[in-house]
Amino acid sequence: MTVSQDVSRSGGYANKFAAGSASGIETDIELAHITLIGSAKSGKSYLTANNPRAFVFNFDKTAFDPGTRAGVWPIRDTDGTFKEAGPRGLVQIKSPTFDDYLKVKDELIAMAARNDPNRPKTIVIDTITAMCNYVQEWLVVQKGKSSFKDLGQDGWFARNCVIEKFSRDLYSAGYGVIDLLHFSPRYIPVWDEKSGQTINKHEVLPTVSDGLWRMITVAPSLIGVVGRKKVNVSKTGVPKYEEKYVLEVARDNLGTGATGSRFKMPAQIELSTEHPWDSVVEAVRTASAS
Repeated sequence: MTVSQDVSRSGGYANKFAAGSASGIETDIELAHITLIGSAKSGKSYLTANNPRAFVFNFDKTAFDPGTRAGVWPIRDTDGTFKEAGPRGLVQIKSPTFDDYLKVKDELIAMAARNDPNRPKTIVIDTITAMCNYVQEWLVVQKGKSSFKDLGQDGWFARNCVIEKFSRDLYSAGYGVIDLLHFSPRYIPVWDEKSGQTINKHEVLPTVSDGLWRMITVAPSLIGVVGRKKVNVSKTGVPKYEEKYVLEVARDNLGTGATGSRFKMPAQIELSTEHPWDSVVEAVRTASAS
C-alpha cells in the first residue's frame, strides 16, 4: 500500500493543531469534524474531492475525474477496475475489503504521528452509507457467522460503533474529517391553521439507521446539506432565478438536535462550478473576519 503517494497531491500540512478559538467559534473548516448529506448526484462528492488538501476514502466506488484535486483511494477507473498510486504510476489492485480500508486508515494515522509533510489535512469518508455494507461483511467474517442477520441486534450496534470509531480515530490523530451520507426526501402531511388545509412538509432522511445517524452527529462542528437550489442572480432588482449548487447549514428539518454550525458562516453558500471547495473556505474566512 502506497498511501503517501496517493496523498502527495493533497498538500504538505504537517502541523497538527486544533480547529477552534477561545471564543468557541471555529475558524479552520478543514480541521473540523463535518457531516454533509445530499441525494445522489447532489455534488457532495465533487465538493469535497475538490479540496487539494484532502484524502478521500472512496467507499462509494466513484469514478472520479482524473483532474480531481484531492487524493483518492481506491481510484476506480472508467472500466470498473480499482487502482492506486505506485512508484511508477497507477497500478491495478483487487476490489478492496474493509480490512484494506483499515490498513490505509492506520497508515494515515502513522503519517500524522510522525508529522509527515506529505500527509493530507482533511479526510473524507465517501460515503458512510456505502461504508455500512463493507463493515457488515467484515463483522460477519470477524464473528464467524454466515450472514449479518445471524449477529442479531448486537450486530447493528457493533456496526455503528466500528463506523463511528473509524472517523473518531482519524479526527483524534489531528485530521479534519468529513462524513458524507446519502439522503432521501420525505413529504409529511401537516395541518396548516392559516390556510385551513393540509400541506406537505418537506423533510430529508439520511439513508442510514436512526441509531447510526444519532451516533455520528453528536460531535460534528457542521452538519450541512449539499444540493441544487434556485438562486436569485438578478443585479437589477427584477428577480431572475438560476439553479445553482449550494451548501446549506442544516436546521431542524433533519429530526435531530445536533444541527447547525459552530462556524461563523452564511446559512447558504453558493458553490463555484470550477472550485466549489474554495467557495466554502472563502465564505467561512470572510464571515470569521467580519
